[in-house]
Amino acid sequence: MDLEIPQRRTLVARGVALSGRWSASLLLAGCSCATLAFLLGTLVGVNRAFAEKPRSTCFHDRVCESGRNYHAETLSELVSSPKEPASKLFYSFTVIASICLIISRYPWELRNVYTGKSFLCSVPALRTLVPPIGMLTVAQIPVVPRSERNSLAIKVMCNVHTFGAVAFVGGYLIMEAYTLVLLRRHLGRLEKHLRWIVVAGGATCMLMFVVAGTLYTQADSLGICCNDDFWGTAKAYREFYGIDGSSPEERSQIDLAKQIYGESVLWNTANETTLTLKKMEFWSETLSGVFIIASHALIWWFCEERQLIVDALIPS
Repeated sequence: MDLEIPQRRTLVARGVALSGRWSASLLLAGCSCATLAFLLGTLVGVNRAFAEKPRSTCFHDRVCESGRNYHAETLSELVSSPKEPASKLFYSFTVIASICLIISRYPWELRNVYTGKSFLCSVPALRTLVPPIGMLTVAQIPVVPRSERNSLAIKVMCNVHTFGAVAFVGGYLIMEAYTLVLLRRHLGRLEKHLRWIVVAGGATCMLMFVVAGTLYTQADSLGICCNDDFWGTAKAYREFYGIDGSSPEERSQIDLAKQIYGESVLWNTANETTLTLKKMEFWSETLSGVFIIASHALIWWFCEERQLIVDALIPS
């Protein structure tokens, strides 16, 4: 026997409520995993790079002349080595967070995010896919230090990684700002203010990241002291051991060293102004991710769907 119209409406309302609650739950799960990715990746990576290692990270376990350990330029570089614990933690939780955000479809399901149809493109669809795919790209494609970007393939890999980071951070911030403008009359005052604050914070961090990164890459040409000093392996061996490759035995030792260390080695680490620029670049990138996670958390906190009592909609 067919259900009466009120019962049908109740079942439809219950289905919509369940979909909203499920979406809000996955959004919260994605926020939690992304928080763990940034928190554990940063803490474990920084602890391993500074606390677990003595200040002897320069060539052949020398104490660097600067007296400082090597400082990663970005969080992506810090977690770039697949064998390191920080990389495994960052990778695992980032992938889980991205999957949760994609299957949650929260830009479609949550009323404080859904903007409706657009003339040019579907903003909810872009918001559902672009930032998580960018995050997955960042996690799947590692970036290497600038001194090791010595081939076209590595440069392409690093550029794709950068594109993923731009899609994640820039894409999300732009679409969130667009959403807040369209929904300005439908959101509460506190929610609007808090969400605009985190958008402004994320944009400010990205601006600092770009400025610090540009100055760092141009440090040598601008005369800014003092950048990381990488020497060719043959030059380092000649300076440290007095081996110049004049005999077959010495050339064999240098060839073996290149197999072990690569074409270049770290002779001295950055300090003074250049080190400050690297720290600004590192922490501004990290904080931009934190602001985006906070933005998702605010959306979850203020969405009505997480507060719906679904059982009350079950028809008797």
